Amino acid sequence: MRSRRDWGFRVSDPLLQCILAQDDVEAESAWRTWRSRTDIDLIEWRHALMVPMVREDLLQRLVSGDDAAPRLAGLVRRAWTQGTMRAAVARQLVQALMSGGVGPVMIGGSVAAFIHRGGTGPIRPVTDIVLLVPRHAIGDAIAALRDLEWECTGSLPGPKARSWTAFMSMHRGKETLRLGWRHVGTPPWRSHTAERALFSDPCEV
Repeated sequence: MRSRRDWGFRVSDPLLQCILAQDDVEAESAWRTWRSRTDIDLIEWRHALMVPMVREDLLQRLVSGDDAAPRLAGLVRRAWTQGTMRAAVARQLVQALMSGGVGPVMIGGSVAAFIHRGGTGPIRPVTDIVLLVPRHAIGDAIAALRDLEWECTGSLPGPKARSWTAFMSMHRGKETLRLGWRHVGTPPWRSHTAERALFSDPCEV
């Protein structure tokens, strides 16, 4: 993980300082500052999402002797549970789309980060599901997802507009899906060519 000094700006949030600290001494100092200012019963939502991003073994030491330790541990368990469930949904959707002839399909965003973290380490909260498909397959992908009871939020941009827009949102109950077709940060007039090159070898991606 990159140090906060590498980002080119000063991080003022002590919990974020703890997450980005270069060593445990710095992390523990930042954590103490954050805890001294924080009532767990009134914890900010962004901090509830950030606590699981503290390294697991470090967090266990930081909460030792803290009366709020069970609730802090609960934030980690919730993040892990949500990540596990959303990763499972993402994999199921990939299988359904590929079986229906839509593909290749890539998993992106925080779901991909969760899947690749392995069994230990910080947990990045998974707030939505991100799937990426080739631009020409977007219509078929939406149709297949609608068959699975996912509904579009708004309208799909026209073919030309897809060169400068990147995704559309869908939802099913309380779950949110971002279905994307632009996968590389190129200027709009180069995006289509770059996407074709990207999908020419999806296994490598």
